[in-house]
Amino acid sequence: MSVRVLKLKLRTVNRGKFARLTAMQREYAACAQFHLEGIERLQTTNATALHRELYVPAKERFTLPVVNLQRARDKAIETFRSYLARKAKGKRANVPQFGPGLPLGVGQRALAIVGRTLRLSTEKARDYLWLPIEVDDRHAPFVDAVAAGTLKYGASELHRRGKDWYLHLTVYEDVPNTVESGVVLGLDLGVANTAVMSGPGLVRFWSGQAVRHTRNRYSARRRSLQKAKLMGEVRRSKGKESRWMRNLNHQISCQILGEVAQQGAALAIEKLLGIRDRVKLTRKVNRMVHNWAFGELIALLHQKAPRYGVRIVEVDPRHTSQGCSKCGHTEKGNRLRQDRFKCKACGYAVHADLNAARNIANRGALMLGYTSSVTGALTVPGGVKSTSVSREFGDGQAMGVEAEGSSDQLKQSQVATSLSSW
Repeated sequence: MSVRVLKLKLRTVNRGKFARLTAMQREYAACAQFHLEGIERLQTTNATALHRELYVPAKERFTLPVVNLQRARDKAIETFRSYLARKAKGKRANVPQFGPGLPLGVGQRALAIVGRTLRLSTEKARDYLWLPIEVDDRHAPFVDAVAAGTLKYGASELHRRGKDWYLHLTVYEDVPNTVESGVVLGLDLGVANTAVMSGPGLVRFWSGQAVRHTRNRYSARRRSLQKAKLMGEVRRSKGKESRWMRNLNHQISCQILGEVAQQGAALAIEKLLGIRDRVKLTRKVNRMVHNWAFGELIALLHQKAPRYGVRIVEVDPRHTSQGCSKCGHTEKGNRLRQDRFKCKACGYAVHADLNAARNIANRGALMLGYTSSVTGALTVPGGVKSTSVSREFGDGQAMGVEAEGSSDQLKQSQVATSLSSW
């Protein structure tokens, strides 16, 4: 089952409806804050214990539908658990607080889609707010399916941006898994190359050069704006960069999953929990790593995978860049530099990111119980072996790249994908 969030703009509401929505949003934020304080006082994030202690007082205090009270409790639990997890890792974390701008959480039973209109329950029985939705061609099939009862939906949120309101509607799609070939493709994520994917007959690079250039340009502009003390422009620049990066991650995730689905394969990725703590590079590269949104791309892959019928398996990330994908020998000295890998034991030389992708694929195959080879060879179109690749990889990045055997006339999906045209 695939979970999808539809971001739907509501048509401009009149003053009365706007005031009621704003009041509900503030009431919801206050209710969530009430549960946060209850969590701290009771020293528990157990939903059952909190319900037993706080449900009656919350119902008497806040004029919200019951399901929205429960949403506020769950939001508080989720936020406080995230805070505790950061503290447990020794990270800086402030005690969470909810302000009046918190998006309005709406339980599944408190909303309905009738035609192209949102019917929103209020605190009174059978008292609804009717809010027309602006539906574009991309979202129309989903909204119509929800209205017709053929597509399931769940708890959602209402976001306010200035005078506009947006419904983030959660829907559930039943999509069968179409993995049939018993093949696993490995995906390595990085900075020099945004992503590298490898498997039988397939090697594909997503160059990170254009990403680095664009993000450096945004960073330089913000520094000049900060010197001029134009903080409003700085915030707008951050928002623009964030939207640009999210759009790029959407495109990359669709390309990756489309390729995997075409191969009828499963996708192995590193379990990148804590990557920001593990990656210790120069100040400039660290800024790129911390800004690149690894987590966002991984979340998009997980979110979209069921729609493509792709199974994703997360593998242990340790030593994927230091281990030899050919003989298995692992030592730090195998990684000659950022882009080059040469095994000290067997002499196997290959692009470092490609070697990591192959290690990830092999680990994914083992986890899924596959015994067939999952290693892809780097070739030029037409199956001709090559010891060089596109200049997008950088000078010398493909030194010593070799195919897995003379009989392997393997197809190369695309040697390198430039992001500069995106």
